[in-house]
Parts: sequence; C-alpha cells; structure tokens
Amino acid sequence: MLRFRCKLMSGFLIICILVLAGCNSDSPNPAPEANPPAAKTEPQNGIDNKKTIPEKYSLTATEYFDAYQQDKEAARKKFEGQQIRLTGKVKKLQRTFLGSPLIKLYGTDDPKLMQDQFSNEVSIHFPLKSVVSPWTHIGLDQEITVEGIGDDSPAALDDCHITEVKGAFKPDYLAAEELLKEFTTDPDATDKKWEYRWLYLTGTIKSVDVNRNQVELGTKQKRTALLKTDDKFDLQHLKPGQKIEILGHYSGLRDQKEVPEIDDFLLIAPQRPKANIDPTKMVDGIPHFTAERLAEAFQSDPRRFLKRFNEGNTKFRVEGTIDKIESDRSGWLVHMKNDRKHEINFLFQVLLKEEEEALKVGNKVTIRGSLFIVFNYVDSDESLPFIGCQVVK
Repeated sequence: MLRFRCKLMSGFLIICILVLAGCNSDSPNPAPEANPPAAKTEPQNGIDNKKTIPEKYSLTATEYFDAYQQDKEAARKKFEGQQIRLTGKVKKLQRTFLGSPLIKLYGTDDPKLMQDQFSNEVSIHFPLKSVVSPWTHIGLDQEITVEGIGDDSPAALDDCHITEVKGAFKPDYLAAEELLKEFTTDPDATDKKWEYRWLYLTGTIKSVDVNRNQVELGTKQKRTALLKTDDKFDLQHLKPGQKIEILGHYSGLRDQKEVPEIDDFLLIAPQRPKANIDPTKMVDGIPHFTAERLAEAFQSDPRRFLKRFNEGNTKFRVEGTIDKIESDRSGWLVHMKNDRKHEINFLFQVLLKEEEEALKVGNKVTIRGSLFIVFNYVDSDESLPFIGCQVVK
C-alpha cells in the first residue's frame, strides 16, 4: 500500500511541476555544471548534537502538552511555526502512513493518565525524506530531546531531529516462546494483559511472506507468533532460521487464532546489509550511472540511495539505450533499457531538433536530469522518473 500511494502522489506532483516549470533549458549544449553541494550525511544514529534552538523555546513535553490543554488557541498562536526544543519520555515509536518515523512523547506525568494508549501525548514528526529508524537505538520510556517546528495540530512538532538521548538502549525482550506459552494457557487473559500495548519480542524466523507483509516465528514443527507490517522493505533481507528482534503492537483481532499476532512491527535486528550504491563514475561533479548500474544500485538499497542522491536538486547523468518513446500533450516520455527491467524514464516537455535526432529507439544516449521521487520510503520496484532532462553530447 505504501508504494502504491507514493507512486500516485509522485506522478501527480511530477505533472504539476512540469506544467509549471518545463523540462528543457534554452541551450542544446549546456555548459558543465559547477559541483553540486555534497549530499547531507545522516547524523550518527539519527542524533544531531548541534543545538540551535534558543532557550526561550525550550520546554518539557508535558509543559508543551499542558499549554494546549489550558488554552488551545493561545498555545497555537505562541508555538505554531516557531522553533521548539522538547524533552520528554518516549511513549510510542511508529511509522506514519507515508513511512516516515513518528515518535509519541508522554504529555503527562500522572501515572494513571500515562496508561491511556490513545491520548495525553505529543507527536514528533520527522522529515518525509528522513531514513532514520529511531526504534533501533531508542527505547520506550527513554528520555530524549528533540528540536522541530510547532505544528498547526495541537501538541505536535514537525521537521524534527533528535539532539540527545539519555540512558542506554536496553529493550526488555519477551521471547516468542514465552508469549505463546502464556497465550496457549489463557488466550483471554493474554489479550487483556497485552491488547493495545507495544512490546519487544524476539524469536526465530520460520517463514517470510513479502507479498503479504508478514513473518512467522517458530520452528519447522510449530509456529510461535505472526508478525505483520505495512512496510515490506523490512522483510526483503530476512530469511528462515534467523534470530529477529522487533517492537510491535499486540493485536487482539487476529486473523489466525492459534498464535499471538503482532501488528505494525518495527524491525530492530537484523538490519539490512549495507549495499554499494556508488555511481559508475563522477563527471564534472555529477554522478554518472549506466542504466544497469542505476537499477542495481537503487534496488540494492532504495532508501539509502534516495537519501544520498535525492536531496535538493541533485543532477544525474544516465547512459543507456532507448527502449521506447511515448508522447502526449504533456511531452515525451523516454524509457531506457536495463538488464533488470527496472522502469527508468525521462520526461521532456519540449524536444530540441538535436534531441529529436538522438532520441530514437535503439540509440545509445546519455541524458542529464533530476530524479523526482517525493518520499524516500519506497520499495525496490519503485520507478525512477527524471525531470529537467537534456541529452548530453
């Protein structure tokens, strides 16, 4: 579902931008560009210790939440659009429906109110292009400090980054075997104990079903738990027999009644192996890929690839053979062949005479353009669309 939504939104935005901006420059032979700015590096473990927020806007998560409880309009006028630093304890670690990280901090210190799973919380939103997975190094109930922008929604911050984490990351894992034993003994009591709660679970992978976005834990003889996620990217490198550590949401509404079910799980370990996403070469400070290398690098780790190359208006040079050309009222869509049959296309709103001659099916060309994918949380089969395109001689 995530990939489908992203494709729809990406396509819609591409059309809007191209109608407004166009694809080609006035010069058929543009001069080499100055070196583009280096891609931003992800802070270690997603934590950026450089604090930039004045103390005037530094407060606890409970103080921030209380301000909205006491006078919502006054709090909105004070905080909306302002840079704010918050310190608080982690209540939940989640993903948004677009795939970006979401942290909920406790908005109260009252022990009774802290048990409420659906209110009394402050929402910490991260940039849509962030590839940070805070659940791999931040635990429930740990104290963190974040900086972000006051949102128009009550008690929320946008565009956040983490500046400090107190204490060590030491999740209290429950073994899947133990949860199954508890569940088998008294399913109703287990549901009552765990329903709507988040828990850390560990076990051995029995099977992985990427198409259904789920993992079975257990052995050849029996299952111990069923794990479900909306993000199949986390499943693509997992194999039967591996040990797995996750944070997930216990579900009382099970598809299968025989074993406990964990929804919306977040993978802590094993993490995806680091892949080589380097370009074929660099030309005038611009990454140059053959079509085959581009498909290989992207498919090996699409999120790291986009974090490195999809920041700002990074230009690409892509070399390959024209497979197909389509045209309509919006312009010309040029498809490039590659061994992996990955969809790589270039949109030209206007073709110069020299480009019309070069862009023939079967011709080998180099095209320069900007990759346009709105969100970094995509799967390895996401198409690679380029805009602002020019044929390079």
